[in-house]
Amino acid sequence: MKRSNLLLLSLLPVGPAILFPGGISARQARPEPQKPAPVETAAEPASPNALESVGIGVGYFDVAGRDAEPALELVYTPDGAGARRMKPLLGLMVNSDGGLYGYAGISMTLGLPAGLTVSPSLSVGGYRQGSSLDLGSILQIRSGLQLDRPVRAGDGLVLFFYHLSNAGLGARNPGTEVLGLGWVVRW
Repeated sequence: MKRSNLLLLSLLPVGPAILFPGGISARQARPEPQKPAPVETAAEPASPNALESVGIGVGYFDVAGRDAEPALELVYTPDGAGARRMKPLLGLMVNSDGGLYGYAGISMTLGLPAGLTVSPSLSVGGYRQGSSLDLGSILQIRSGLQLDRPVRAGDGLVLFFYHLSNAGLGARNPGTEVLGLGWVVRW
């Protein structure tokens, strides 16, 4: 067989060794490309903003006032695959005097050094007073910050602070602050 034909056969996808077993020298056969060995790396933790999460926290309602009372906070954030790191959030706060605040809003997660994140948020919701502080209106605006420190596999310890106000929509607008500590689970 002519040398030019061997060259053409060596370019075939099945390779010359299958067509001519033992008939072509190693010098004429095209060597198989070597694949680099996979490099093992530590798994990168997913961005807190890219995951669905549920958080639970305890804190104080009206922390700066004279009516401070224990409060429980539950927050759900759907998958944050949206543009510009913005994602929706839904939450519920209940305090020991029967005050109840349910809300929906948006948050954005920003990275800080040492793996910390800060998440500003803005929400609108309804407040039921119970025997708690009179906030002047059912409609309340919640503006807050959450500082998150990852502890394991995306879960984290959070410190949260927010202000509730009716934004002047009611006859009175005393406003109040909530400060708490919580745990968030992401998946």
